[in-house]
Amino acid sequence: LSVHSAEKNNQAPDAVVKTYYAAMAKCDFATAKKCLAAKELQQMISFLEETVKKNPSSKSDVKEEYAPMAAGKFATAKITGNTAKVTVTYTVKKKQKKETHTLKKVDNTWKIED
Repeated sequence: LSVHSAEKNNQAPDAVVKTYYAAMAKCDFATAKKCLAAKELQQMISFLEETVKKNPSSKSDVKEEYAPMAAGKFATAKITGNTAKVTVTYTVKKKQKKETHTLKKVDNTWKIED
């Protein structure tokens, strides 16, 4: 397998962010963690996962929290070398909000850094 074909199979940075939010909106914590580079963020997701296991009713809160972002508009990434920035625009209670994420390439795969 050549490096070129491996890169071809990887998701673009904006697709990684979209996958992350879609996974969180479904409480698919394993998929969400695969999108993250930062250990702190992975630990936060693990904590949330444990919370949902202990208190299953909190699952709807997680879904409600992440659904607007999952349904948002994902701007095409601005890539500079091995870093990228992706902005998602979404609506919560009729107010438009924006989140910008920094991604970095880890082993030829884009991962969310913050």
